Amino acid sequence: MEKVRICVGGTHFVTTRDTLNKYPRTRLAELNKSCDNFDESENEYYFDRDPAVFACILNLYRTKELHVTQALCGNAVRNELSFWKIPETVIAPCCWRTLHQVDQDKEILDSLNEGSKKVIMEDTSFRCCQSLRLRVWKCMEQPNSSLTAKIWNVVLALMILLASMVYCLDTEPSFRIMPENGTQEYWNYVYAQKTNIDNRVILLLFTDYNKVIYVLDFVCLIFFTAELTVHLLVCPILRLFFCSIINWIDILTVLIGWSVFTLEEASNEDLFEDVKTAFYIYMVFKSLYAIRIFRIFRLMQSNSNLRIIFLSLMECKRELILLVLSFFILATIFGSFEYFCEGKNGKFKSIPLAIWWALVTMTTVGYGDMYPTTACGYAIGSVCALFGVLALTLPVAVIATHFSDYYVVNQWRSKAKKRKELTVIW
Repeated sequence: MEKVRICVGGTHFVTTRDTLNKYPRTRLAELNKSCDNFDESENEYYFDRDPAVFACILNLYRTKELHVTQALCGNAVRNELSFWKIPETVIAPCCWRTLHQVDQDKEILDSLNEGSKKVIMEDTSFRCCQSLRLRVWKCMEQPNSSLTAKIWNVVLALMILLASMVYCLDTEPSFRIMPENGTQEYWNYVYAQKTNIDNRVILLLFTDYNKVIYVLDFVCLIFFTAELTVHLLVCPILRLFFCSIINWIDILTVLIGWSVFTLEEASNEDLFEDVKTAFYIYMVFKSLYAIRIFRIFRLMQSNSNLRIIFLSLMECKRELILLVLSFFILATIFGSFEYFCEGKNGKFKSIPLAIWWALVTMTTVGYGDMYPTTACGYAIGSVCALFGVLALTLPVAVIATHFSDYYVVNQWRSKAKKRKELTVIW
């Protein structure tokens, strides 16, 4: 029995030639005294490699199973397997997590750094531009680049929240100016409320906007117009600027906002000959102005936690699609059974209405507009509610796991950035 002495990174291993020949196409099986790694003075083979991974690899030859400890990095294991000419497929299933966890962490880190890579690429085009333009761009795109950037992003977040709050309060009747009691406008308002006219139309036709709300809305419009103009002027690559959906939301919101403001001022000055057509146009622009609510998504650029939630949901899109399909299938089954069980119940007039009832029941909302009245209907409703709770619970664990992974990697990333900044300062 020929013994083989191998020194890997200062750690000595002893095995037999028969053991190494179990996998003939690997580097260990090809060892002979004529190779460059053989040390004649010590009568051993020397490799300047990782001894911890090699111990696991040598056990593969002994036991025909490759197990790696959780303390090892997946990339380090890959590099060593490649050097020793051993395929990754021989790793035991119980150790796959150790090997592939690093891939998952890298994907998460790449998702979190996607915006940073974009900014770095854009910074290279500033070489021939003024330094002021570069500072303004970094201030608007990199919230943590300086104290000024942090203050600006706080102001931007407050203005976004203020604009959203103003938009919501403008539809509250208590914040609108009602017509005076006894006037013709007042009686028109009372009559309109008794008809089937849309409440939005009544609110815009017979009430006036609050002066404070109007001024705040106008201030927000000026602020976002100025912000969009500066953002467009300092942008180094306009193609990338117009490829962003959030930037298009800003552009459309500003254009629609000024259109609404112009129509309101023209209406106050009685400049329209065809008032009815002008009002319809105003209603269209007023309805489209609701897209300013989507400005809230801009907060994800400055708040990494909000971005983590969005990335976690995007990572779980397959599970969410499966959840929707499961709900649709279960709702169709229970809705169909309920329709035939509640034949004398006038509220279950069709299977689509019964499916609506099943969806409301499965989500535990329970509006109360439709409910069973027979023993068979009660039984179907109980089973429907139980399956709904189970269907909602299962994807929550997956989403929570993805969120936890993103959150942990983001914490590591933040700490690494702080250490890098301290190292540069030192």
